[in-house]
Amino acid sequence: MKKLLKEFKISIVAIILVTIVFWVYLYCKYDEKLLLGIIGVIATLYFGITKTQIEKNRFFQKLFNDFNLNILRQTTSFTMVRA
Repeated sequence: MKKLLKEFKISIVAIILVTIVFWVYLYCKYDEKLLLGIIGVIATLYFGITKTQIEKNRFFQKLFNDFNLNILRQTTSFTMVRA
C-alpha cells in the first residue's frame, strides 16, 4: 500500500486539489475564469512534476545500463585473461 501511495502521490494530490477547487467553486459561486485558472495551474504543476520524474528515471536507467555494460565488459575481459 505504501509503495502504491508513493508511486501515485502526485496524481492523488492533483485529484484532491481539483476536487477541493471544484467544491469551493460550487459553494462560493466564484467566477468561472478563476476556476479554470486554478485548474490550469494545478494541471501545469502536475505535468511539470511528472515530466521531471520521467526525465530523472530515464537518466538513472541510462546510468544503470551503462554501469552494467561496463561491469559486463570488465568481467568478460577478466575471464578471457584468466582462461
